[in-house]
Amino acid sequence: MEIVLAYTHILGILIVFISLYSETLLLQSTMSQRDVKRLAKADSWYGLGAIIMLVTGFSRIYLVGKGSDYYWGHDLFLIKLGLFTIVGLLSIYPTVQFIKLNKRVRAENLEEVQVEKAVQFKKLIWLQLGILLCIPLLANMVARGIGY
Repeated sequence: MEIVLAYTHILGILIVFISLYSETLLLQSTMSQRDVKRLAKADSWYGLGAIIMLVTGFSRIYLVGKGSDYYWGHDLFLIKLGLFTIVGLLSIYPTVQFIKLNKRVRAENLEEVQVEKAVQFKKLIWLQLGILLCIPLLANMVARGIGY
């Protein structure tokens, strides 16, 4: 069970990274209907990956890890969880806007649409990716008892 949870946790991490990076590639100031649909799909994958990360992460804490007392008493784990929360919060506004954009494109059957905040969304996504890069380092430190 431990191996399956660890593997699935890593898959969730990969899904999050790949979907966020895909969003940076897809986001343009002018987007086709097809690209808006792809952007919405990538953002959906991001959400799925985040859920997988959370479920498997907490399962590892409570089912196979070093015990919940170890993790909840570890400052670096709390920082890691805080960073994950920040990333999630940073994703809310772009996700809502991508959903609205996709609905608008479908409802109005637009061939092309202007995305006025594409540059700002890209910056937010790159910020999320940067923060996410810190999380595996912290996870490895926690697993090795560093800072406990």
